[in-house]
Amino acid sequence: MKKSYSFIILIFIFISTMRLSAAPITQSYLTDLSRFLAGKHVSRGSKLYRLTFRKEYRSFKRRMAAYKNKYSRITTRAVKRWRRKWMKNHNADFCFYPFAGADFINVYNFYPNVKTYLMIGLEHAGRVPDLPMMSRSRFKRGLNMMIRGFRMIVNYNFYRTYGMRKYIEKSPFTGTVSHILAQMGWLGIRPVAVHKVEINSSSKLVFTKINNHLFHKRIAIDFITPKGERKRVIYLRLDLKNSSLRNKPRWKKYLSKLGTVSGFLKAASYLLPRLHYSIIRRICLSNINHLIQGDSGIPFKYFGKNWNTTLFGRYRRAHMIFPSYSQPMLRRAYRNRRYRRLGFMYSYDRPRGIRNMMLAVRK
Repeated sequence: MKKSYSFIILIFIFISTMRLSAAPITQSYLTDLSRFLAGKHVSRGSKLYRLTFRKEYRSFKRRMAAYKNKYSRITTRAVKRWRRKWMKNHNADFCFYPFAGADFINVYNFYPNVKTYLMIGLEHAGRVPDLPMMSRSRFKRGLNMMIRGFRMIVNYNFYRTYGMRKYIEKSPFTGTVSHILAQMGWLGIRPVAVHKVEINSSSKLVFTKINNHLFHKRIAIDFITPKGERKRVIYLRLDLKNSSLRNKPRWKKYLSKLGTVSGFLKAASYLLPRLHYSIIRRICLSNINHLIQGDSGIPFKYFGKNWNTTLFGRYRRAHMIFPSYSQPMLRRAYRNRRYRRLGFMYSYDRPRGIRNMMLAVRK
């Protein structure tokens, strides 16, 4: 009897391994998956085509189409108008987005000409979901959790930490990679390769072949833009507190040596004003020469005579969840400068739609 049980267990392990490794991550699968998760049409020859007839996917597709239309109407179009006016002469190869979570769509919309995007969050990158091999119940649950995960960014234009922990980290579509791929589908971007990201003893990033039945902390996705340009987004799971960076000297050195880059900070939970985030704040101020942020990023007092700052929207105080991080200096600056309308949601809204954003350019 024991031998029979052992034999059954071995068969189960073998079948499970076969299921995990059944679908290699090909270029065509990545592109189809991006479109599928975005609620867009996939070709008849795709491995995902038969899944589009499932009732739960048809409902998902309708919801994602409505989400995309709403997001485009209230956010994307206004961001593009703002960018045409205020970033006509911007030219950079690299954009650094700490505390990003899965929010690729915003950094791409604001900086579409950048060649490499570096995003950092506390969530795992995860793995590319193998949907054809997934059970019906897990497939349905993954779709439902993606809908809930997208609700916050569509309605408020940021990912909540709690929501990412609940709807991204615990989803059958594990990690941030699925949300990034779905956003690429919305943007008309074609993902073509995915890599595992490591760091060597010289603090250089190393990109290797991904093992998709493993759960990855850090990945990179190569993609082709609608204009035919090949670019890369790097997502790193990394704690940016001082204590963490001191314990990870290779990563600290890598971030310190980014060079002249553009920067993006949005819905950053007022971490950068805090003493135990002083290292990453210094790294940002040392390397970034073009920054877009809300008041939850680097405090206004750090932008002295070497910076040109342009303020948008209105500012009175910090968000009510973080009352101790109000900035009197920023409030005075808003009071003394001409009002510039902010026609889209950025970071945290206050009552009556009060929101703010700053463009800081090093002289």
